[in-house]
Amino acid sequence: ANQNSLMAGSIAKHPQPTTSISAHVVLTDQSQRHISLQTNVANRAAASYDGGDNLELTPALVLEIKERTGLSVVLDVAMILGVEQLDLPNDEASKKDGSSAFNSFVVAIQPQADLRGTDLGLQSDGYNDGLPPNPTTQASMFHKGRGGSILLCFSAGPSPWLREQAQKFFDELRICVYFMQQLEEQGGAGDSSGLDPSS
Repeated sequence: ANQNSLMAGSIAKHPQPTTSISAHVVLTDQSQRHISLQTNVANRAAASYDGGDNLELTPALVLEIKERTGLSVVLDVAMILGVEQLDLPNDEASKKDGSSAFNSFVVAIQPQADLRGTDLGLQSDGYNDGLPPNPTTQASMFHKGRGGSILLCFSAGPSPWLREQAQKFFDELRICVYFMQQLEEQGGAGDSSGLDPSS
C-alpha cells in the first residue's frame, strides 16, 4: 500500500499534458471565431479521415478544431510544417491601458493535412484540385502561406490562464511536430517550413 501511494504521488507531481484549449481562429476576412483545439489519436484511412470499406485504417495523431456545431477541421499532425508564437503580451502594459492581451500562434500545414476537406473557404482558394475561386463562399480558416503551404492563425486570451494554457498546448504540439519531422528525415524526407520568418 505504501509503495502504491508513493507511485501515485510521484505521478501526480509530473506536469500533465495540455491536450485541449479554448481559443479563437482568425478567418480570411480577419473576423474571429471561438473554437476549442485538442489533440487526439484517430483511426484514419490512407486518403480519408472518415475512412472507407476498402481502405485499411491506421492510427494517426490529429489536431481537431471544434466549433459550437461540432467537429469542424481535422489536421494530420504529421503534415504540420511548423508551429510559431507571434508575440508575447506585456501584462503590465495591458493592465495600465485596460486592453485585452492575447497570444497569437500560427500553424503551417501541407494542403493535404486537412483530412476532412469540409472547409468551403479552403476549396474556394483553389487548394481543392485547382478549383477556381468562388466569391460566394464563406470566409475560411485557411490562409495562403509561402511555397504552397496553408496557415492557420489562432489567438488565446485575454486572461493570463488562457494564454498560459495556449502556450503550453502549442509548445507540446511543436514538440510532436519536431519528432515526426525527425522520423521523416530518417526516412529520406526533408524538412520544410511554410512559416514566413518575417511575420
